[in-house]
Amino acid sequence: MAGRIKKYIAEKKEILQGYKYNLFWIKANREMINRLTTERPPEIITDTPTSKRYDKKIKEIITEMQENIKRNMEACDMIEKAVNSLEDPTEKTILKYKYLCEQPPTWEQIAEEINYSLRQWYNIHNAALKHINL
Repeated sequence: MAGRIKKYIAEKKEILQGYKYNLFWIKANREMINRLTTERPPEIITDTPTSKRYDKKIKEIITEMQENIKRNMEACDMIEKAVNSLEDPTEKTILKYKYLCEQPPTWEQIAEEINYSLRQWYNIHNAALKHINL
């Protein structure tokens, strides 16, 4: 029984850690779309069969990247909603600091910020992982 609970909590942690991964790919895809729409190789001459094939392929790539952005944003929204739906404000704060901050503080800094010992912080973090619905 305890093994299943640990596995379930580890899966929740992995989903929460995916938040930053999704943000990274949103940014990377947006930057690539920007480059693809603003930079055209000089050897591609406008209004030629080659340029039309190039333009068609670029549109396909951009469409795929936009779909990726949408999926990544939906994943981030789902994680944010799950964290924000926690009833305990301390649990919510800890998970926001730990998983949703772009540059998260250390565990020690978070514990100090919310006036808890590091041991209490760990306990609240683990309780939050048990309570969050992902």
